[in-house]
Amino acid sequence: MNLPITTILAFLPELGTSVLVVLLLATLFVKGKAHTFIQWCVPGALLLLMVAARLIPSGAVNTFAHASFVVDQVTVLGRMLLMLSGAAIVLFALVTKRFPREFFVLVLLSLLGGLVAIGAQEMLLLYVAIELLSFPGYILVAFGKDKRVSVEAAVKYLLFGVVATAMLLYGFALLIGSCGDTTFSGIAQCVANSPSSESILLVPFALILLGLGFKIGTVPAQAWLPDTYTGAPVEVTGFLASVGKISILLVLFRLFGVSLLGTFQKGALLIIVLGVTTLVFGTTAALFQKNFRRLLAYSGIGHVGFMMCLFPLGMVGFQAFSWYLISYIVATIGIFAYLTFSSLSFDQDSIEAHQGRIKSNPQLGISVVVLLLSMAGLPPLLGFWGKFGGAVSVMRDYPVPAGWLLAGALLVVSVVSFFYYLSVIRQLISSTENSSTQPKKECFSVSLLSYIAIGAAVFLVVGGIVGEQILTLFGVG
Repeated sequence: MNLPITTILAFLPELGTSVLVVLLLATLFVKGKAHTFIQWCVPGALLLLMVAARLIPSGAVNTFAHASFVVDQVTVLGRMLLMLSGAAIVLFALVTKRFPREFFVLVLLSLLGGLVAIGAQEMLLLYVAIELLSFPGYILVAFGKDKRVSVEAAVKYLLFGVVATAMLLYGFALLIGSCGDTTFSGIAQCVANSPSSESILLVPFALILLGLGFKIGTVPAQAWLPDTYTGAPVEVTGFLASVGKISILLVLFRLFGVSLLGTFQKGALLIIVLGVTTLVFGTTAALFQKNFRRLLAYSGIGHVGFMMCLFPLGMVGFQAFSWYLISYIVATIGIFAYLTFSSLSFDQDSIEAHQGRIKSNPQLGISVVVLLLSMAGLPPLLGFWGKFGGAVSVMRDYPVPAGWLLAGALLVVSVVSFFYYLSVIRQLISSTENSSTQPKKECFSVSLLSYIAIGAAVFLVVGGIVGEQILTLFGVG
């Protein structure tokens, strides 16, 4: 089959990532320092692919392979965020030098799975992509230097993952069997043509939602996430918090916010209930945490719940959802750059261990404060516009009075989230300085981590000022 050059170029991010995987696999058999050079080229290559993803026009492959893959605003946004996150995680690992060569292959394989998943328009392709995204993560979690804790976290992650995969596959099978079609458009048409079958389809719908929800820690499948976040190496935790969440959130948005919910109203109610429950649980649990990474785990659950409440709005709420996702991922990359930097000199998990960071390193300390405040939604940072835009969209586009009540709940819980972020900020600005808050040897490569955190903070400040131009930068508009 002869494919036009435009179709081939439309798959440049996926093809480029595949080439990087092959190169990294080849380095496993190369002696000497050649593998180090190739590994250091990977972050730059991913950033170039991120730029290429922005330049690919939407709709370039709508008719390719029976419409099983699409390039649209959702795909462009996901590609750019995945490439950015992947480049950051690879750079973290290169700086710390704590991982074997296999680590980089696994990260790129998982990244490739995420790239395919966000553009998939067909159930079987989506399932294979999600498994490619997930399996390397089970191995990566076990790479920690404290093998007992890391292996325990990996086993827990794997066991929950197996159950979630079974639920997801069973849900796909029921949905495909009920509709006789594997494409999203065909299933949506099936639901639209059979309104009486909504109650029957609610079962596979719920199974798919819970199976995918496990990957990002939605209630009731969130129990694995805090232990895995703390048991995994900090670089891997950053990987799970960025690459994993971007992929699954966009898959959920595409599947339930675009393809099905327009014709499946009972599913909308289920997503709202699950989103609010997840938001309240994550925010409440984060209030009592003394461990930084556990706090980030529970706060991440809360952020996921907030974004899920925007799914039923479909493309009407995509702008607000994109604002929120961009601000959350950039802040997450910045915070894990800081935690990786800190892990070179002290145990960064305890919140109290970060006392006096502003005093010992003013630029970095202030940047981390900005990152946390953006996550909390303080104006005029970009995180504020994500939360405010989401609440306004809910209030404007949901039926009255349900929309007003839901928007009020979102804003109230967002205010509550300030308290647990302030517990970290209070330690950062403390006058009591932790004498071990600087790495013993801070070379240029180590300084890159602090520059990433500072750059993320600057981005959130500038993004809050320029507003919608940030969305245009990421292909949303």
